[in-house]
Amino acid sequence: MYNLKPCPFCGGVAESGVEFYGLQYGTEVKLKVVARCKKKCCERSKIFNATRKLPLVSLKEYTDAFESVVEDWNRRANDD
Repeated sequence: MYNLKPCPFCGGVAESGVEFYGLQYGTEVKLKVVARCKKKCCERSKIFNATRKLPLVSLKEYTDAFESVVEDWNRRANDD
């Protein structure tokens, strides 16, 4: 589990997750790792384009992307 700071704009609760889209037959699959405000005022994400072959991305790619998104979300202007 990743700890997310509150939204930098409204102070709301943040959530993280993974979204899949483009899953119709014969289409490209997109995997989106995301951290966002539950009020939907902002988000930080990374999108992978993949073929229909599994795995869509390696576990390392997924973990690195998730850590990067969380790190970016938690970064604030006054951080050293």
